[in-house]
Parts: sequence; structure tokens; C-alpha cells
Amino acid sequence: MSKSESLYNILSSKYEIPIGKGSVWKYPWLEVDRLLISEEYIKYLLNDDQVDMSIIRVFAITLNWYDELLLLRLTGSEENFTKSNYFGLLMSNGRLFRLDNSSAGVINMYNKECKVKICAFNVIDYLKFFCFFLDGPGKEWAFLESKEDAEILNLHFGLIDTNIVGGTARPAFLENNYDQIKFECSAITYFNYTIYICNFEVNKDGSITILGNEAIAFIKQKSNVPNELFTSITESCELSSANGSLFNYEWSPIESSLFSHLFNNTIDGTLRLNYKSTEISAISLPWCSGLILLQVFDESWSSGNYRVYYILDMNGSMYRLTGEVQFLSMDWLHVIDEINVLDYLRFFTFFNRRDHIPFYLIESIDDPNIVGEVNTGLMKHISMTSISQVTNNGDYLCKATALYIGNLYTVYFSVSPYGKVKYISDEIIQENSGIKLNAPIV
Repeated sequence: MSKSESLYNILSSKYEIPIGKGSVWKYPWLEVDRLLISEEYIKYLLNDDQVDMSIIRVFAITLNWYDELLLLRLTGSEENFTKSNYFGLLMSNGRLFRLDNSSAGVINMYNKECKVKICAFNVIDYLKFFCFFLDGPGKEWAFLESKEDAEILNLHFGLIDTNIVGGTARPAFLENNYDQIKFECSAITYFNYTIYICNFEVNKDGSITILGNEAIAFIKQKSNVPNELFTSITESCELSSANGSLFNYEWSPIESSLFSHLFNNTIDGTLRLNYKSTEISAISLPWCSGLILLQVFDESWSSGNYRVYYILDMNGSMYRLTGEVQFLSMDWLHVIDEINVLDYLRFFTFFNRRDHIPFYLIESIDDPNIVGEVNTGLMKHISMTSISQVTNNGDYLCKATALYIGNLYTVYFSVSPYGKVKYISDEIIQENSGIKLNAPIV
């Protein structure tokens, strides 16, 4: 700890220092005259006695949950300040506390001494401030509220897809306010290549507890150059996007010259592949960046409607879809919006099968995957899948007509912006409807 009785008063009287709101890296920092800051101060904040003072720049900001306090930032870089920065809390009595990425204890101590003022109007800004110094963006913790945040993360964590990561962003928000004594907040956070929904409890005294967190995506680092196989397919085919039900997909056939790069002579040793008769086609998935869905079919297979499906990613890795797609929500980052949410739900329910039986979303009596006769009374209950509501936290509540083990239901789902699908409830339309699904995947 270092001391200067007059620096706070000098800076406060000389400058109209703005208030810090939002994320620390977005504060409207005001640059102040470096010559007003003693070398002792600078060396203390940099934790370095060998400092070239000529390159040091000093910035200041006020924080509206503290009275008579300045947050100082020192940097020697002209670039984005998150690369090389040093912080300190300057009190009106001249005391200075250095802040780094393990300063939660320092902040809690200061809160007790100076009576932090947390309320519904500043709790989110305080939470961002606290978490920044708990483990800031120079390490592996950050709030993800905008595409700009994703671009800043990209500076530190490598080749992530900022368009996709930024698509998950949402502002942190206050969920519950318990008589201005404690506040429950929710935020999207980034830690160690994982994106979470985090729920926090912020108490009036400034202490913070993590109530829980839920991983919504693991981010695979992207290679600078996509795998040759991925590139060959995307360059040789004009891939359409997956829209509507699978039977409506506009599949693009893959050239037979690529067969040997994708498969051996058989699948599972029983389904024989022949470049003259086997059809391999592809389509892109608009809710996942850098993924292709492959469909394999051959009329010579014992069941004429057998299909085999794979996911191919940019790294050339292939993943067989055998009836469980929960892993997709974790292995690749989904970005679900109002445009693609229904297509994603159709895809998810088709491939996510319990005991190989899906909740198949039926939207037309002309669906070629349905066998049996639909009676006239049931026709009026078959409707297009639709969005019934978008919740405050961005989840989509959807309504669909579903076929499950021959029974017809009206089913309600919620779909998060990150690809997590939850079954909510169902209403039986008809038991033993007389129709069934004929769309096996192997």
C-alpha cells in the first residue's frame, strides 16, 4: 500500500471525471496528466522498480457505488487496453490499493471500510467490476454482452468465431430484488473456452455468491485453414441451409471422388457402399458455424428407407448421429434466433431419439416419412410448428404437433438461444392414431 494525501483532491478538482458504467473495458476513461502521479505511485501499481516513465499513460474513472474514490488505470500501450493494464483504487484519504486478477479480498475489505452502496440501479455495474478483478479478461473470465466483447476475447483466447460467439451475447440483468438487501442477477460469462449462464447473488454489503452456473457451449478453437475435406465439399457443392423438415432439405450431392476420403467400403461392416449406387449428400446447418450434415443412402440396403447421418466439422472430424444429439449443444456453439429456431427444433427432435423413437414433428399429412392413413378428424389438429412466446431471458416457447409411438400429441418446448431444448408439456390428441414414422437412422 502506498500513500499520497493530495492526489485524490488534485485529480478531483482538476478534472470532471466520468462515472464508470458497463464493463470495465468499456468505461469512458479520462486520461489525466501523468506528471501529477508520483513515480512511487506508478512503480507501486506496476509492481516494478524499472519503469520507463515516458511511455506511461494514466486514466481515471469514478464508481457510483463508492463515495470519494477513483479507479486508476495505467498502461503503456496504444493498443486495446486489455492487453497491458494496471489498476488501483485511490481513496480520498490518500490510501492506494493495487488491483489485479485476484483482488476480490481487497475489494471486500474496502467495501467494509467504506460502506459500499449497492442498489438496483448499480448492482449490474458493480457485479461486472467485481468479477473483472476476480479473474479479469487478461485471464479467463469475462462477461459476454455483445459481439464487441467477443472480439475482445478473440484478442486473448485465439481463433474463436466472433460472429458466432457474439451471437450468444446478452446484457446481464437483475432477476430479483429482495427489499434492496440482496439481488439475484443473471449473466452470460466466458471461462476457459466455455460459455456459461451464471446466476449471482449480490448482497447490499458488496459480497457476491455464485448461485449456480450452466455450461451452454464448449468453444472449439478454429484452425486458420479449414480441413481439406471440409474445403473440398464446400467448394465443390453449393450447399443449401437446412430449412423445414428433413424431407424438405435441398441436399447437395457429393462427388464420388470424395467417397474414399469419407468412408471405407462399408458402414458397420454390413451396409455396403458403392460409388455407383450410394448417394452421399450434404447440407449446412445455419445455427452452427462450420458444420455440415451428411446423409448416406443406398437403395440396395435391406430397408429401403435406411439413412445414415454424420456431422462433419471444419477440422475434418466426423460424428455419427445415431439418435442422441445432446452432445451437439456442448461440442459446437449454437446461435438460435427467431429465423432458425423452428428449423433447429425440427432437426433436434428428429435426431434426439429415446430408444430410437423420436418426438417427430408432423406438420403435413403429405409427409413422406409418415405411413398409415390419417383420418379426417385428425387432419385439423396437424399444424405447423410455431413460436408462441419469447421469454425475458430470450428462450423461445414453441408449440408443435408430434407423433410418438403411434400417438399424436400437441407438444410444448422451450429452446434457449444456445440450443438447449426442454420438453415442457403435452396434450394428447389421439392415442393409436393409425399412423407411424418410417424414417429409421442407423
